[in-house]
Amino acid sequence: MIKTLPTLVLSLAAFTSGASQQPAPVHRWTPVVAKPDVRIELDTATATRTDHQRRVWLRWTFPTPVPDLADVQLERREVDCRRGQTRILSTEDVGGQQPPRILSTEDVRGQQPPRVATDSTAVWIRPGPGSLEEQTLIAVCRWAEAGA
Repeated sequence: MIKTLPTLVLSLAAFTSGASQQPAPVHRWTPVVAKPDVRIELDTATATRTDHQRRVWLRWTFPTPVPDLADVQLERREVDCRRGQTRILSTEDVGGQQPPRILSTEDVRGQQPPRVATDSTAVWIRPGPGSLEEQTLIAVCRWAEAGA
């Protein structure tokens, strides 16, 4: 019994540590805007809707001469298809030279003050004609109208 106790403890520890972990979210990125200097993709797996609005994750990729160092930014955005407006709820840098971080309203250990908003403070904007934001808003609304 004494010889099997360490094996039992290790087995139990391995089982419980794995069981308490949350599964990683599954993302399904669909391109909505593709230009030589930027690619914008919509995460169709996590998009949610409320009436004429959509809450989506967008992935903005800005290529560099070295593909592995492309700048990538995730945005949590709300899109109002009926009014033609959008607002950024949060952003996260995930590529290039900077480590991933969720932006907050305070300076954290030398990080630059970020852009973040809560539902009540995020400002709705009507994107300018032909802008990347307008192209993205139109693409998200078309995707939503297609029954997604």
